[in-house]
Amino acid sequence: MHSTSFLESSILLIKSRKEALGLWLWCSIVAALIVGRGFPPIQPTILSITATFFTALAVYVYNDIVDLEADQENTYKNTRPLATGKVSKSTAKQVIIISSIIGLSTSLLNNTGSFLFNALYFTVFALYSYPRIHLKKRFLVKETVISTGMIMIAMSANYAIQGAFSTRVFFGYLLFAIFAFCAMPTGFDSTDVEADKLQGVNSIASNMSFKQRIQLAMGGMILIMTLSPLTYQYFGYNILMPISITIMGVTFIKLLYPVTRNLETSIVDEPTLMKTRKIILGSIFIICICVILGSLNLNILST
Repeated sequence: MHSTSFLESSILLIKSRKEALGLWLWCSIVAALIVGRGFPPIQPTILSITATFFTALAVYVYNDIVDLEADQENTYKNTRPLATGKVSKSTAKQVIIISSIIGLSTSLLNNTGSFLFNALYFTVFALYSYPRIHLKKRFLVKETVISTGMIMIAMSANYAIQGAFSTRVFFGYLLFAIFAFCAMPTGFDSTDVEADKLQGVNSIASNMSFKQRIQLAMGGMILIMTLSPLTYQYFGYNILMPISITIMGVTFIKLLYPVTRNLETSIVDEPTLMKTRKIILGSIFIICICVILGSLNLNILST
C-alpha cells in the first residue's frame, strides 16, 4: 500500500474540507474589506487570512477525527481521506498541532485583540466536537456556534487591521450570522440529517421537514432585508447596502418559493437538495458582496 507523506496527507485533508475552509477564508477577507472600506492594508490582512486558514484547518481536522466512524457511514462523507484510510489518525493529529500553532501564533503577530478572537474561535470549535462536551449535539447550539464563529473571525480581522472594536463590522456580520443561522439547516445540514440522528446530534435540520427548513431560510432573508436600512442610518454603510440586500433578497425568495410549493412529500430527491444548497451558498456569497459594496466610501469615489 502506498504510504502517503505528511504534505500529501495535509493536501488531502484540505481538499476534503475546501468548502468549509473557503467559507472561513471568505469571512476573513470580507471583514478586512469592510474595515478598510474596500482597500485594507496588505500585511495585517494577509496575516489575518493566514491565521484563519490554519486555525480553521485544525478544528475541522479534529472534527473529522471525532466523527470518523459516522463519516464512514455517511454517503456524502465516506470519501473523506480519514474515512477511507488514505490519511492516518496519527498524521491528522500532527496536522492539527502544527496548524493550530501556526494559526494562533500568526494572529498574535497582528495584535492581542486579533489573537484573542482567533483563540476564542479555536476554543469554541474544539468544544463543538470534543466528545465529552460535544456542543453540536445540543439543540440550537450547532447552528449558533457556526454562525457566531463568523463574527469571531470577522472581529479577529477587524482588530488585526483597526486595533479597536468596529460597530460597522460587528453589525454587518451580525446580519450575515442571522442569515447563516436560518439558512444552515438547508444549505449545509440537509446532507447530514441521517448521520446527525445516528450520532445523537439534535440539530434544527433533524427536527424540521425540508420544506420548513426552506421557509426558515426565507424568513432569515426577510429579517436581514428588514434590518438592512439600519446599516445606512446608524452604522456607517452607504445606500448601496440596503438597496443591494433588498434586490438580492427578493431574488432569493423568488428562487426558493417555487421549491416549497413543489414539495408534496417528506422525501426530497437529490437534485432538489443540491439545487437549494447551491442557491443558499450563492446567496451567502452575494450577501458578502452587498456588505462590501455598502462599506465603500462613495465620497472618495465621487471626487
